[in-house]
Amino acid sequence: MTNAILHVTAIAGEARRNLDFYARTLGLRLVKKTANFDDPGTYHPYFGNEADAPVTIMTFFPWTGAPAGRSGVGEQDETAFRIPLAAMGFWTARLLPFGAERTQRFGETVLTFHDLNGLRLALVGIPGIETEPAWAGSDIPAAHALRGSTPSTSAPPVAYCSRSRQAHRALGWTSRRPNWAPL
Repeated sequence: MTNAILHVTAIAGEARRNLDFYARTLGLRLVKKTANFDDPGTYHPYFGNEADAPVTIMTFFPWTGAPAGRSGVGEQDETAFRIPLAAMGFWTARLLPFGAERTQRFGETVLTFHDLNGLRLALVGIPGIETEPAWAGSDIPAAHALRGSTPSTSAPPVAYCSRSRQAHRALGWTSRRPNWAPL
């Protein structure tokens, strides 16, 4: 059994804007583009790092005109990526137009922002990861590039039972709502 997430999939708006944001603004590699099996007319792009490591992959189903999403009960609430701590200044300046705010969580420096469709994202500054694989084929200098995902936050279910709590802990997820009370 593995305690890692293979990839995260989200709904997006227009495909070109989604590609531009994740490939150009965030500097992720477009690993591949397939079709949605349930809707073959819809692209299914996969973004990741240099090594295509499973935990770095983020995929989308882009639908033009899709309304902005909102966090729901029991859903992943924020997707977080790891960056070298020394890259935090670079990313703060780059992501200011997307509402970037720097904060501290569990002793780590975190930059939160939203993509073009309102999806909550975060970059977590981690010391000592400079040698991990990074996609060097973008406009982002390799020293600043995203290294992969990191534990994300989720909105706890209404009936937050011990089994859900165990699963979330095994995946490294935390609640961003400090006042939730597990059963």
